[in-house]
Amino acid sequence: MKEFQFYEEFWNKRKNVSKGNVFAVMRDNVGIDHSAAQAIGPVFYPPNSPVAPTAVCRQHLRKNCKRVSEAHARLVHPALFEWFDE
Repeated sequence: MKEFQFYEEFWNKRKNVSKGNVFAVMRDNVGIDHSAAQAIGPVFYPPNSPVAPTAVCRQHLRKNCKRVSEAHARLVHPALFEWFDE
């Protein structure tokens, strides 16, 4: 999935306390405000939440998320990849 970058969401980024959810952010965000990015992301707070198309604030990504590999994202948030497979 070369058209996406994956960001794991954390309760506490310094202590690596994960929320168990991942945002798949589109690499090519043409036509969207510079403060937000088009993404596929969690709908609710519980780990492995259902996902939907959304926009995510870039400040939220910097403050509360870490970029991760696709392989790691598949382990953390399988529901995200079930959505892609549909």
